[in-house]
Amino acid sequence: MRFAVQQSAILRVLQQVVNAVERKQIMQILGNLLFDVQGNCLTLTGGDGEIEVSTQLMLDTVYEEGKTTLSARKLFDVVKSLPENTVMEFVKEASHCQVLAGSSRFALATRDAADYPKLQDLNAPHVVTFESQKKLKRMLDRTSFSMGVQDVRTFLNGLLLEFDEGTAVAVATDGHRLSLNRQDVNGLGPDLKQQVILPRKAVSELIRLLGDGDSPARMSFGESHLIVEVGTLTFTTKLINARFPDYQKVIPKNLETSCVIQVDFLKQALARSAIMSNDKYKGVRFALEQSKLTLLARNQEQEESRDEMSVDYSGDPLTVSFNISYMLDILNSVDDEWIRITFANLNSSALVEEVSANDSLYVVMPMKL
Repeated sequence: MRFAVQQSAILRVLQQVVNAVERKQIMQILGNLLFDVQGNCLTLTGGDGEIEVSTQLMLDTVYEEGKTTLSARKLFDVVKSLPENTVMEFVKEASHCQVLAGSSRFALATRDAADYPKLQDLNAPHVVTFESQKKLKRMLDRTSFSMGVQDVRTFLNGLLLEFDEGTAVAVATDGHRLSLNRQDVNGLGPDLKQQVILPRKAVSELIRLLGDGDSPARMSFGESHLIVEVGTLTFTTKLINARFPDYQKVIPKNLETSCVIQVDFLKQALARSAIMSNDKYKGVRFALEQSKLTLLARNQEQEESRDEMSVDYSGDPLTVSFNISYMLDILNSVDDEWIRITFANLNSSALVEEVSANDSLYVVMPMKL
């Protein structure tokens, strides 16, 4: 294997794959990236045994085809340290790969490419297509913050994707809140309702890799794996083997009491309330009365804050408490200028929706302060 490439070009593809590689690996070779040069195309692959990212780069100069593996972090640091206009030459030798760049020279240890454990030959018979990658990214952005963290219920540490009759639904919950987003997809007929659960790291990597462009995103999946393809990028992940709870039962129905609030005003007021809230519970009281919302926060030192704002509300006086962080996560994810919060009573969950968009909804359980 021998080829030449611009520093900026290989750095771009390295940035796509290097995060999939964990610093500590059970198998040492998984700390490496797989280089595969065929024709004038370099295919670069990195993973940790649970997820895998593969991308391609067209090369201007190829002297010899071949395969090898190189340390992901060391190579990334080397490439990052070089000037942008540097031409780099990679020359595979017996046990090392020489990397030549101007007056700099590096000899990186290699491992046999045949030993690299790629996630391949996967059974992924179901296929759906998002018309643009930004729609898939929107789904994940709008829901992923509600995933659980190290919960013993493994399915809560991931994100549910449900496909049914041309619609994809993403759902995440940690047992205290729930986020949901819907997007149209092509593929899967009405009789093929399917569910998969993506692990937390897979969701985070997909959000990082996906852009706001209009390139379609093809998603294929089976019982154990899911594959996303966008252009020359291929992302593969193992799935969480568990059954997700019936999220429809958590979404409040037939709610009558609602208020409409300007997002920026509420976000700023909650940020101020967080300063005086209890460090452990981060709670804030929402006190609603005719056309007015009062936010009340207090900590263990009996310090307190009070914020008032005008809202569209005409119901009976109502006081309910919420976790400030949960509410801010929702507000930071929405695009609309206004949100609607709907209540049933003091002890039931609240439903949060954007006023002018209908593809997302959020459920937040009240707190006792």
